[in-house]
Parts: sequence; structure tokens; C-alpha cells
Amino acid sequence: MDRNGFDQAVEFSEELVIWRMSGVLSEKHSAEVKQQLSDLVGAGKRHLIIDFDGLQAIDSRGLSLLISIQKAMREIEGRVVFVHLNAQFAALMELTKLNRIFEIFLDMETAKRSFGGANLGLPRRSSE
Repeated sequence: MDRNGFDQAVEFSEELVIWRMSGVLSEKHSAEVKQQLSDLVGAGKRHLIIDFDGLQAIDSRGLSLLISIQKAMREIEGRVVFVHLNAQFAALMELTKLNRIFEIFLDMETAKRSFGGANLGLPRRSSE
């Protein structure tokens, strides 16, 4: 985890990306995360699972960033799903009604299966 309390790791296959976020997703990290997303989209990645298992907190800018990710994926006819939301984050998603625009899964296997025929092997890793 960086000194500002945020860490991310990316695992990817030909078609599927698992983006693990932990710590505090805030305005401080939005440019870094946007660049990572731009790189993934530029590489033709259209199936994205964001794993929030280690997420401790998210601010309004972090929520805005998630909406931007959803928009970017839709523009390339891709799809993003969330997994492992803690109780506080899940409640925030309900309060803001964002649970209506994001697909949210309780476990990774169900999230992976939701992509159907996507290549689910994840041999390559990148850590920022």
C-alpha cells in the first residue's frame, strides 16, 4: 500500500481484467486510476471486475471515478462488475442509488461466471 493508504493490483487474461483496490480510494488517486483505466481500454479490455475486498473507504471523488469507469466501459460496449463490497460501501451504494447502475456480486466466482464465455484464465499480473 502506498503512503497515502491506497493500493491496486491488476490481473488480466485476453478478455477479463480483475482490478483489486484496497485502502482509501480518494481524490488523491483519481488521476492514477483513470490512467490505469485508459491503459486497459486502450489495450482492448472490455470485461472488468473491480474487487473491493480491501477497500476501507471511498470519498465522493472516488464514487465519481467509479461512474466514469462505468461510462468508459459502456462506450466500448464493455462491462464492469463489482465484488466484495464491505457493509459500509454497500450501504453507500444503496443510499446513492448507485446499486441500480452497477452489477454487484458477493463472490469472485459468481462475478467471473457472469461474463459467460470470456477467457477466465488470468496468467498475467501487474501491480502498481
